[in-house]
Amino acid sequence: MESLESLMAKYKMGDYQAFNSLYERVSPILYGYLRKQISDQNAVDDIFQAIFTKLHSAKNQYNSSYPLMPWLFTICRTSIADYMRQESKAREIKKSTFNDSLALELTEPATEKSPISQGIISQFERSLSTDQFQAVQMRYVRELSFAQIASELNTSEANARKLVSRAINKIKKRLAKS
Repeated sequence: MESLESLMAKYKMGDYQAFNSLYERVSPILYGYLRKQISDQNAVDDIFQAIFTKLHSAKNQYNSSYPLMPWLFTICRTSIADYMRQESKAREIKKSTFNDSLALELTEPATEKSPISQGIISQFERSLSTDQFQAVQMRYVRELSFAQIASELNTSEANARKLVSRAINKIKKRLAKS
């Protein structure tokens, strides 16, 4: 049986039959390693494909005087790390988009185009003071002006603005933790 290093040397020279033999021998090993490291089957498949894409792109960088498997596992580990970084960024973007859209809803009174429901505000009732909760409800559900909120809460207009602002900040902090 031909060594992996020899097959890789032939593949570097353009022998695609050598690649097929190489693939048949190393793919079960790499795939098994990925399955042990990653629980999501779709992620395993994506990373597995990325490994062989990187192998093809970097084949001329391989020095056939060194063992092939450590080089392949380096590609495997960097592919896992790249995938995890991408997933982390995607989650951050998704979370950021949600936070930004909620923040936009909370900075504008409810309209037909951007309604903010009682349900959204109610999710945060426990983390807000009674005055903050009432002020946010008045501003975004009942669509009252700060002057009207101040009148109903028997406080100044500036304090009504502070109550709403502090409530929004608390909600943003809660969202950032989740």
